[in-house]
Amino acid sequence: LQWILGPKALGMFPARGLELKVNELAIPDGASVEVYKGMAAVESKLLDELDSKCDAGMTYSDEGEGGMLIVMDTPPLLPTPPDEDPCDLECLKGQGLRAALSAPGCMDNFDPPPPMQGSGGAMGSGDEPMVTMAGACEEPMEGGLAGCELDDGMCMSPKCKLAEIRWENITAMARVGKAATGGLGMKAEKRFREEFGVWACLRDWDVDEQIACSVRPGELACFKFEEVKREFVFMGLNKDVKLVKPEMQMEMAMMERLTIHALPPIED
Repeated sequence: LQWILGPKALGMFPARGLELKVNELAIPDGASVEVYKGMAAVESKLLDELDSKCDAGMTYSDEGEGGMLIVMDTPPLLPTPPDEDPCDLECLKGQGLRAALSAPGCMDNFDPPPPMQGSGGAMGSGDEPMVTMAGACEEPMEGGLAGCELDDGMCMSPKCKLAEIRWENITAMARVGKAATGGLGMKAEKRFREEFGVWACLRDWDVDEQIACSVRPGELACFKFEEVKREFVFMGLNKDVKLVKPEMQMEMAMMERLTIHALPPIED
């Protein structure tokens, strides 16, 4: 069982955790079920060892590791005593565990921490202003999720953004088939402090930013450009927002192939 987590691990937008609740446990005598955080069965990652049906009902978290591992350890098969019925195929099918898997987001199970006490002794009554801490939002060991960010008292998913890309970069990428641009048309937006009129879709631009946006190699990610703050706002993958039409994608692929062929060969 595993869940790709981001952006610190393999990348997921928005950030997600992994919780496993063991509802039923039916294992033979001498068997046990080990629950690990992460993807390795090492002692430091062991969350619990279950060896009785009375252990059912517990809930476990990956604690920001990006996955969970369940190992069932059964004793070697021994000849069945004459006075006992052997465990046939139907009996074996009834053994194991029944569990529920969930993927909580940044706002799930997040309680903003209470204000810290000021220098005057009472909550906020001193000369120093009240302050709050990130608490469980960003700290997996405190029940939070890796990749979440505390923003104005709210636990939010990290923003998918283009911090390293400017319009001139997109123009250059478009010449080699790695980007496309256009107008939003009827979807254009104009408000008091923000204005959106154009979009840009690009791929393979920056590894770290792609991980934060959960964009795989070769996938087109689309952004709309905010004219006032001069920043890009993530809209989604092109396969979902459908800004770049299939015929344009074919032209982009052809341009990239021509660019690659035009490059001088790499000498040994």
